[in-house]
This record gives sequence, C-alpha cells and structure tokens, in this order.
Amino acid sequence: NWMTTIQDVSNRVRAAPAVHTSCSVKELPLAELEFWKVRTRQLEPLSKQAETEFMKNVTKVLMLANSENGILLRTSFASLRRLYIEAYWNAKYLKILEKPFQTLSTGPMEKIVVMIPGMVRTLKMTCVSSRFYTSVEKMDALLERVTLALCVRVADAADPARLVVNLNSAVTATVLERLVEVLTRWESCVTEPDKVRGRNKRNERNKRNKSNNDEDEDEDDDGETESKERAPTAWELLQWDRLLQRPRHMKQRVVELNQLFQRFHKISDRINQKKEEHTEEHTEEHTGECTGEFTT
Repeated sequence: NWMTTIQDVSNRVRAAPAVHTSCSVKELPLAELEFWKVRTRQLEPLSKQAETEFMKNVTKVLMLANSENGILLRTSFASLRRLYIEAYWNAKYLKILEKPFQTLSTGPMEKIVVMIPGMVRTLKMTCVSSRFYTSVEKMDALLERVTLALCVRVADAADPARLVVNLNSAVTATVLERLVEVLTRWESCVTEPDKVRGRNKRNERNKRNKSNNDEDEDEDDDGETESKERAPTAWELLQWDRLLQRPRHMKQRVVELNQLFQRFHKISDRINQKKEEHTEEHTEEHTGECTGEFTT
C-alpha cells in the first residue's frame, strides 16, 4: 500500500503542469512560484512520514530479509524525498522573487522600471546558487515566462485605443518613452556581464606575490583554478537572441507608435491652428461689418 501510494503521488506530481491553463500571461512568473508552493504542501506529509523511525525500521527489516519489497520501498522513499527537496528549495528561492513578480503582474510602469535591476540580480543569484535552477532548461523556462509577462504589460500600456482617448501629446509621449525605457533596461540588465568575482581577484594577487621558485607550479595550479572558476554558468549558456526576440520586437513597435502619435499630434496642432486663424479672420470681418453699419 505504501509503495502504491508513493508511486501514485509521484506520478501525479511529475505529470502536473507547471502553469495552470487558466493563468493569465502576466501572472506566469507568479504561477511558477505557486506551483512549487503547492507541490511542497502536497509532498511534505508523505515525506515526513517516510522519515519516521517506524518506516525506517520497516525498511531495514525488509532489506535484511532480502525482500524485493524492501528494495522497492527504499527506492520509492528516496524518489519521494528528492521530489520534496526540489519543491522545497525551489519555493524557497523563488519566494525572494515574489514581490518583484507581483510588481511585474500588477504594478505601474514607474515601479517596474525601478524594480528590473534588482529582479535580474536575484534571478542571476538563483541561477548560480540554487540547487535545482542551475540548469539551462529551468532558467530558460522561467525567463521565458518573465519575458512574456513583461511584453504583455507593455502591450497593454501601449494599446492605441487607450492612448487615443488621451489626446494630450505630452502625456502620450511620456507613456511610450517609459515603455521603451522598461524594455531597454530589461535587455541591458539581463545581458550585462557578471562582475569579476572577488576570489578571482585574490587569486590573481596571490599569483603575483608567489615566490619565483614555485612560479611554474603556481602558474599551473592557478591556470586550473582559473579555468574552473570561469566555467560558463547556465545564465551565460542561455539563448539570449531567442529570449530577447519578443522584447526587441515590442520595443520597435512602441518606437514606431510613438513616432506615429507625434505625427498625429503635429497634424492635429496644424488643424487647430488653421481653425483659430479662420475664427480670427471671421471675427475681424464681422467686427468690420458691424463698425461700418454703426458709422452709417
């Protein structure tokens, strides 16, 4: 019964989609965090029961009896434990990103543009130091969701139907320029090269200060250490040309929309100017006629 229960739970957990189909695009990053929270809550009771002394003793007895059930039970417990640890640590790391993800989902663009650098630094830290988000596949999926949410927020804010309602040229230009700033900052932050680590600098200083007698050996050791430290991370191995394709396309469309609205406002200003001139001419003619009649 235990093995059947654990296998059923494990299969359901592995088959569960990372994001619910009813989730809106701008809530995709939050949905991934919620996914790991739910998985942690689902696996925690079974995982704790599997770690009790009673279940450990049952497994030991079955293993001593050379029972196949003992091997299967031990394997099932280990698989369940791995799933729980992965869910627990992923939820713990992504919890740090909950507030930025909420801002990305519902916050104003003024807050989003300020929040982007800190969010990207946290994403990089997660990629380097987390236990399970160090793979290219996981980081690619997470960044794809963040990028989609960002593009949808920009598309909503740049909706021409909304911008036409406000015919104030200064307000429209400010909104569109802010959207361009958001997309530009996102690209510059995610593609910014990592700073040289402090330990690399210390290694270089130690290398220069070593004695000449050990110079050859030290150079070999430092070369090996340096090559290990400079191994590319999952962040550096991501396909940024593909991940930035949508933001770049969106940025180009926003720039074109801004130019279009600028031309529209120029035409509108000219029309208003012509109307004012025509009104002034009509007023002068009417005043002249009235003056002539009064004189007569």
